[in-house]
Amino acid sequence: LGDTSYTVVTLNSEGEVEINGAERKGVVTKLTKWLQTEWKCTNKTNFQEGDIFCRKYDWTAKDLIEASVEVIKFFEMQGQEMQVTSQQVIKEQDKICREQMLFFREGKTEVGTIEPHLFLELYAGEGNPELYEDEEVTQILAKQHVRVEQIGPDPVSKELEDVVEKIGEFIKTYLGGTQDPANP
Repeated sequence: LGDTSYTVVTLNSEGEVEINGAERKGVVTKLTKWLQTEWKCTNKTNFQEGDIFCRKYDWTAKDLIEASVEVIKFFEMQGQEMQVTSQQVIKEQDKICREQMLFFREGKTEVGTIEPHLFLELYAGEGNPELYEDEEVTQILAKQHVRVEQIGPDPVSKELEDVVEKIGEFIKTYLGGTQDPANP
């Protein structure tokens, strides 16, 4: 990620939002106010090391991809760009939860411009926990899916719509996927 300073936002499916980064152009303070107003987050803990803040909030967790879209739009309106995002499953204190980490830095585009983004969620599925321990057993996991979520200017650009259509065709043709009628 180079030498550039980033603001990192971590969304946790167990109800925690964490912000790490230096205060630049008031973005961390604005995000704090936005989280408290829009998501009704409550303060959990704050500390500072040098110019780096760590702020943690409790929130009523929602779909991590949808929440990420909202956070990205907030940052884009502040002139910040998402550089990297990843989602992982972690285990803390015997609880398994998902975390979405988003890295932002000052952008190269005009403040208030929402650039096109495309999220692909590749969900490997769910299996029988007892079988995970047995190295000799292979199980085909249930509930596997690929989810495509787009962020972009309003209205969505033709280019972004074309990309989403081509990804759908690829999933159907090469992966044998079918579109969920409940979630077109």
